[in-house]
Amino acid sequence: MNFITIKSRFNLSGERLDTGRVRGGNVARNAFDKALEHERLAVQYEPDRAVFHMKLGYLLLQRDPVAAIAEFKKVLALAPATARAHCDLVLAFEVAGDAKQAADEYGEALKLQPQFHEAKQGYERMQAKVR
Repeated sequence: MNFITIKSRFNLSGERLDTGRVRGGNVARNAFDKALEHERLAVQYEPDRAVFHMKLGYLLLQRDPVAAIAEFKKVLALAPATARAHCDLVLAFEVAGDAKQAADEYGEALKLQPQFHEAKQGYERMQAKVR
């Protein structure tokens, strides 16, 4: 039984959470803890699904960037050839104040997708901070 099946059979939180909007910061303040619990359960029940680690990482950015780094690294372990995943990890490194690691991850994204505009701009910005 996977998390989606469990979630549909047992509405754990008693309300519907739109975790697809988490990235934009649209989770209501009073629903944040429930969204965090929801994504932690998803990761627990389906640890091999990169999307659940990604969503948990986005939520953790707001409270614990070090934990977000760990989640984004799990995404990369599950989907190593994804430039977007490297850029997600960059967000956590930037929030944690690690410009060197952020620049390195932008570099990895560019190796995978040389024309990735966001990665190019970010790499240049981080290189300027590192110097």
